[in-house]
Amino acid sequence: MKTAEFDKNNARAFERLYPELLTFCMKYANSQDAAMDFLHDGIIRALEKIHTFEGRGNFDGWVKHVVKNRTIDTLRMKQKRETFFDSMELYKDLKENYEDKTNNEPQKDDLQMDKILSFAEELSPKFKTVFKMYTIGKMKHHEIAKELNISEGTSKSNLLRARRNMAKKIEKFIQNKEL
Repeated sequence: MKTAEFDKNNARAFERLYPELLTFCMKYANSQDAAMDFLHDGIIRALEKIHTFEGRGNFDGWVKHVVKNRTIDTLRMKQKRETFFDSMELYKDLKENYEDKTNNEPQKDDLQMDKILSFAEELSPKFKTVFKMYTIGKMKHHEIAKELNISEGTSKSNLLRARRNMAKKIEKFIQNKEL
């Protein structure tokens, strides 16, 4: 099969699909600007990958598929970045707050900090190990993977799960303290 090249017919297809694709992107966006960003990223991806379309199916369906996948990939990356930065900020704040305490007398904040830091110890061994190596040891995922004889993806997954578990425990702890 001959691979597709961008031509006038493809340009018309993009123009024809634009409103439908924008509507699709609006389902995942929190504003019209964000939907437009998703759509434009998706169209750019489709244009970059147009040579892979082999004509075995409907071009419109292929474009929709590319835009949908690009939108979902963008959302996943955004979620990972937010989770990462939220976790790192939380950890830094906790660590700095804990280290700033110069008074040896146990205070309410010290006891709460000890409790929060103890949540890391409650993680399952595989999550705890990766969490500590990454956040405390400042190791990269490829280094952790090599050290623990696991894949880089497993290292990333374990860290994400550790962060989610920590966030749930901290949220529950904070809610209980407010009661």
